[in-house]
Amino acid sequence: SCRNHRRDPRAYLAALPLHAVGEIHLAGHATLADADGGELLVDDHGSAVADVVWMLYREVLAQVGPRPTLIEWDSDVPDYPVLRMQAALADACLRDASQAVAA
Repeated sequence: SCRNHRRDPRAYLAALPLHAVGEIHLAGHATLADADGGELLVDDHGSAVADVVWMLYREVLAQVGPRPTLIEWDSDVPDYPVLRMQAALADACLRDASQAVAA
């Protein structure tokens, strides 16, 4: 939504009480055109999580530590190996956050 509103996602996240986050939900998005022909990202739960979202997820985990994470993919569900790959990416992010907390 920050991109749609031309706002800085890091500033948005910095303003949130991230210490209170109990669970993180990640989802893919569709890219559509708005009424003016500009790019509009729509949370569709029907595609892979974007690289920029993974980057922001890692940054949040670095601040708050590991949190239960749900990858929401409930339309246009792909074959299991694709879903497993997304879960493996989340696991890697959580593992890195756990190691950073332990250090």
